[in-house]
Amino acid sequence: MCYTGGRERGARTVKPRLQAAAGPLVDSIYVWNGAEIRIGRNASNSLAIRDLSLSRRHCVLRRQDESYLIRDLESRNGTFVNGSAVSEARLKHGDQIALGDSVFVFLLNEDGHEASRAAVEFDDTIAQATTQIRPQDVLYLQPDRVLKELPATSRLGRTLNALLKISRVAHSISDLDKLQEQILELIFEVVPAEQGAILLDGAGSEDFSSLFVHPGTKKDGMPLRVSRTITRQVMEQGLAILGAEVPGSGGLSGVESLVTFQVRSLLCVPVTVFQKVIGGIYVDTTSPAVRFDQDHLELVASIAGISAVALENAPALALAGAGKLAAGSGNKFAAQHGG
Repeated sequence: MCYTGGRERGARTVKPRLQAAAGPLVDSIYVWNGAEIRIGRNASNSLAIRDLSLSRRHCVLRRQDESYLIRDLESRNGTFVNGSAVSEARLKHGDQIALGDSVFVFLLNEDGHEASRAAVEFDDTIAQATTQIRPQDVLYLQPDRVLKELPATSRLGRTLNALLKISRVAHSISDLDKLQEQILELIFEVVPAEQGAILLDGAGSEDFSSLFVHPGTKKDGMPLRVSRTITRQVMEQGLAILGAEVPGSGGLSGVESLVTFQVRSLLCVPVTVFQKVIGGIYVDTTSPAVRFDQDHLELVASIAGISAVALENAPALALAGAGKLAAGSGNKFAAQHGG
């Protein structure tokens, strides 16, 4: 198959590069210096990205004569160019490459996005729409309706339902405690956990500034015990941890707190905002009949990603709301009493 280059006339050609428009590497630029770029979650890749939705070896970009190709390496979630799934495709200047949570723009010319932006024109002609719909009527924004459209036993349906609910909750609740409670309750709908906690700390220390546990206490009245060894690893390395079978795990079976409280299965994922770990979400179970799996890990990690910004912003929103309330009270007092 013969490919030709996709460069635009009148633009000075520079080294090919990938500009991250979204995802863990957002706003960074990767210059293509070698013959190929291998992208994936594994550290051995030339462009390694900490993203659980990526495969260890996700895709490869290669130069062929004067053209540039991208090939999917049989990844789990696929490789997309300009919104279309591809197994192999030629790249041209301005193409958008979506991999997991990341979006890259492939650039060959010096002018970057300017040519694309300049090509947009607005037409003021009034058009008669054939179909109109209000945002509140959109099926995919109504979790309960989505769930009804899927088989009752569909795990995917429950997962999509939980993610959609989390997204709505994250944009509608500003009270930190209520937000954390809702997040944990939705996690419990799709993960067979007995107890969980959200641990927040914007300073990066081990003494968390916000601890929210759900349910508040265990059945025996004892507080939830969270392994400091696990949370430290999550906070320092920014990696999600799955302990599917803690007693049989070589690494976790030696953690004293897990053994003492007979934890059988656990998950702990980082809450990350702009590549900074601000906390973690921890859930576990002591039931021998329950075993968390990879899907549970990826789901909780996704929930953490969706809710991270809301969790970070909630305290500031609460302060802002309190300030407005105080200002309103002051204005009312002044109106009543003069001054």
